[in-house]
Amino acid sequence: MAHSDDDRFKQLLASLETTLETPVVPGELTLWAEQVVQAARAFRAPLGERIEREHTARFTEICIEDPALIRRTEQLRDEDREILQAYDQFTVQSDELIRRAREAEPDEAACANLTDRLTRTGLDLVIRIRKQELAIVTWLEEASVRDRGVKD
Repeated sequence: MAHSDDDRFKQLLASLETTLETPVVPGELTLWAEQVVQAARAFRAPLGERIEREHTARFTEICIEDPALIRRTEQLRDEDREILQAYDQFTVQSDELIRRAREAEPDEAACANLTDRLTRTGLDLVIRIRKQELAIVTWLEEASVRDRGVKD
């Protein structure tokens, strides 16, 4: 992944996080939900591309550098699949919030639980994605510098 792609990935992830952390102003729940959906959709393709290209390449490199870490890369691949599934569920929940917010106007309190749950789910995903990024970097570094004892 090119440096600019990496920057774009990080900016879109930060944008999603900021959108989720922005308080919902009374009377603007639908607008807030639309912004969450927009940020979530903008990040989905770069997330999928990063997992498909960048992570796959890094997993291959880890296995070449240290074949003993093959099981670890399988766990990282599994986490990537789970992140994508959770992310897709999150976008469905975001769409549902928009629909429910429009129906509930002007009684936005009726959507408070859904709004809180969506915010927590989204922020948990942001953390999970960042944690996965760090885990991959950590295991790539470990594969490169790991002391594997005496080699023939």
